[in-house]
Amino acid sequence: MSEYREKQKKIYKEKIDQLVGKMPQSIYRYVVGIESTISPHTLYEYLSCDYVFLQFLHEKKYPNIKIKDIDYKHLDRLVYDDFDDFLHMIYSRNLNDLKPEKANRTRNHYLSALRSWFGFLYDRDKLSKNVITKIKVSKVPDKEFVVKLDEGQEKRLIQEVNSGSSLTKQQNAYRAKYQFMETRDQMIITLLLRTGLRVSELVALDEDHIFFPGHCFSVQRKRDKPDIVMLDDETEAMLKDYLAEKNALPFDKDDQAVFITLVGEYKGKRMTVRSVQRMVKKYASAGVPEIGSCITPHRLRATFATDLLHASDNNVKLVQEAMAHKNIETTMVYLGQDTQDKRANRNLLISDREEKQDENQKKILRKIG
Repeated sequence: MSEYREKQKKIYKEKIDQLVGKMPQSIYRYVVGIESTISPHTLYEYLSCDYVFLQFLHEKKYPNIKIKDIDYKHLDRLVYDDFDDFLHMIYSRNLNDLKPEKANRTRNHYLSALRSWFGFLYDRDKLSKNVITKIKVSKVPDKEFVVKLDEGQEKRLIQEVNSGSSLTKQQNAYRAKYQFMETRDQMIITLLLRTGLRVSELVALDEDHIFFPGHCFSVQRKRDKPDIVMLDDETEAMLKDYLAEKNALPFDKDDQAVFITLVGEYKGKRMTVRSVQRMVKKYASAGVPEIGSCITPHRLRATFATDLLHASDNNVKLVQEAMAHKNIETTMVYLGQDTQDKRANRNLLISDREEKQDENQKKILRKIG
């Protein structure tokens, strides 16, 4: 595992320890029981949700009991209404009239965290019942339509990264002052569009992960799964030139990190996920303003998947491997709308035949009657 990944794990483990220190014994037992089966990042996200729930219990149900003193007997007394009220609060707090599905997804995220915690306690005989299993998840839109760049938008985005013609004066002033920024940003956008990397995988990339003789580089996927990503000839040549220019920069830098920050107190340090997200948003808002607000590194990953599907005549297995999807159903959402329609209507003839059979049976019954 890369040094960067190890540092990230250490950071989240420290955050987990700090959070557990403010929570009751039942949380400690939960963390000890599942920490080896879940990533530190996911565990921290779950614990953050659980802590909000404990705050809710302290304020609404057990005002005279400190959060750390909410024990198994208090949790065992909870009924459906307690969970419904909490999840309603989460939904209402995050509700956006323009995007209600976002509030639903947030509610489901909290529900997943609580199900994990209470399910563990019930399985370990710490609770006599587990009513949360009957709390239903919110309905969210199926991932049938993927927000991505079409061919024209993709070209305009690349042109904007190369020219900066639609950026603000201040943004172009930065590009002029830090000339390597243009080269770096071009490399990032190209790598996202040509390899489908997740942004977390991109920022974790080290120079010693790259193997030019094999036209590839190694990455750590989700759940720390090692994988190999191939480079096409154009991207490989561009990456070689980029690294030569980066390593010639006249300031101290993290020599192993492929992508580094160029300004401010973190100059020379590895770029963060957030800094890459902001950079992509900057160029997308300028180059493809009609959908710029929706474009993220993950949308560029979706664009790569769709491009590869079309170029390979809908070879879903190839795209699944390139995207490192565990389940091929995840890959299926990138199919074009024509294929989606075919899949949605694959039983149309059967349904039509069954309807005719039902109608014939009704006619026979009418005659008999």
